[in-house]
Amino acid sequence: MEGLVFVNQHLHSNAFFNHLMKFITLLGDGGIVWIVLAVVLLFFKKTRFCGLTVIISLVIGYVLNDFVLKLIFSRPRPFSVHPEFVDFLEEMKLELPSGFSFPSGHAFSSFNCAVVMLLFHKRIGIFAIILAALISFSRIFFCVHYPTDVLAGMILGIVVAVVVSVSVMKIIKSFSSRKRLEIRR
Repeated sequence: MEGLVFVNQHLHSNAFFNHLMKFITLLGDGGIVWIVLAVVLLFFKKTRFCGLTVIISLVIGYVLNDFVLKLIFSRPRPFSVHPEFVDFLEEMKLELPSGFSFPSGHAFSSFNCAVVMLLFHKRIGIFAIILAALISFSRIFFCVHYPTDVLAGMILGIVVAVVVSVSVMKIIKSFSSRKRLEIRR
């Protein structure tokens, strides 16, 4: 809780930074930035499997996070417990998010997709990890998540990304092996 109070009292004083954080947090809404990036990756043969894996991982992560974990933990959002955080959200013209707080869906989906990209294409992945970290921090910045919500979302997103990516890579490898055997015959 002290971290949110510190953010609320000390980091909201710069108008440019506030608007930059608003832009970054909106990129994560509904996973839109990750969906757009995945679709772009689908257009290129070299990144097609990465784009497909991002979409698969994002769907699995969304279902797990929003329909299982959030309902199990049912943690209220910080502004529900501390209404003083609502003022800044209203000042920035941001909608109050609905649903429960733990784990952070923005952090979950961001790190989920960014890690998939990192596993398939390092250069794209490094950019994606930086963006995921910024989106995740923005959720604490706007006091819509506790730091532990974001940390849990990051960890769970990474785990789902690795499991899905390894599974897809095994399927690709198996398919490639079968195809090579057919060609040899």
